[in-house]
Amino acid sequence: MSPYIKIYVEILKSCGIEYKIILWDRAGCEEQGESLAVYKHRSDIKSGHLRKIIDFYGYVSFVKQYVISEDYDRLIVFGIPLSVYIASFLGKKYPYKYIFDIRDYSPVYPYFKGLCGEVIGKSFMTIISSNGFLRWLPDVPKYQMCHNYNDPESDVVYDDNKNSEKIIIATIGSIRDYDVNKEVINVFSNDKRFLLRFIGEGPAVKRLSIYVIKNGINNVEFYGKYDKKDEQLLLRGSSILNGMTGMDINGRTLITNRLYLSLISSLPIMVTEGTYQAECVIKYNIGIVLRNDESMKERVFVYMRNLDRKMYQNNLMRYKNHIFQDQNKFKERIKLFLK
Repeated sequence: MSPYIKIYVEILKSCGIEYKIILWDRAGCEEQGESLAVYKHRSDIKSGHLRKIIDFYGYVSFVKQYVISEDYDRLIVFGIPLSVYIASFLGKKYPYKYIFDIRDYSPVYPYFKGLCGEVIGKSFMTIISSNGFLRWLPDVPKYQMCHNYNDPESDVVYDDNKNSEKIIIATIGSIRDYDVNKEVINVFSNDKRFLLRFIGEGPAVKRLSIYVIKNGINNVEFYGKYDKKDEQLLLRGSSILNGMTGMDINGRTLITNRLYLSLISSLPIMVTEGTYQAECVIKYNIGIVLRNDESMKERVFVYMRNLDRKMYQNNLMRYKNHIFQDQNKFKERIKLFLK
């Protein structure tokens, strides 16, 4: 569930540095491994706020105790919630000896802006996964972009759907947003030109599947949980990826993993108008920007029928080159941090 950790692990291994990943197994997945320090405590995602806070404090306590007992030289801290809860600890014990990594906006951010600013200020640097986050983060020269894309060797080119009678729209990964995906289903509902595939698990899957059955929608398929190694196999035959997001502050400013998956799979992506992700798609012309309304259906149909594959591949390479520049800067700064 945290693919962005992989790039850090690769750098640490290449530098011959020992490390531990301290994680909370809140879902009871029984994760194990020599590189893991696991806090085992079940915490239901449907629990009330008070229960969640109490459970989270247990994890925070575990983190601090483990770090102190092992006497680490450097820390990499992921996410706003954890960072603000251990802000004082970081400032006193590890000033300028930690990296703060932000992958999402957090609902707790408005209540802890000051503390978050302190964590950023005393960090060696702060990693962000989208330049869209600069619209709500403090304006300081501490940020370094890091993309969730690091293995061009695994890229593939799918061209087996270009003559298909159906346009297959794939939604893959963790499927969280019920409202956005319900509207997508409504727009394409029972149109024989389209087939919608939802590949993966998430809090929205059960409700969406019930909605599809209840409303007699016959062009939607659910594939359920999958192994990462089977991802490309499951995408084979797809025409376009669904990268539509909500218009809350996180949806407007993030870059989804599906955008990177579209690069890896050489599949165009459809994204929501008015988002930072849409700006990236427009700049490099690697997909289509849409409103989540009835006009979406015909626009996707026309876009796919007129897609110039050669030009699309050239556009992908332009975006990848931009990403590689960011990634090289990120790696050099991480190595400097480790020295």
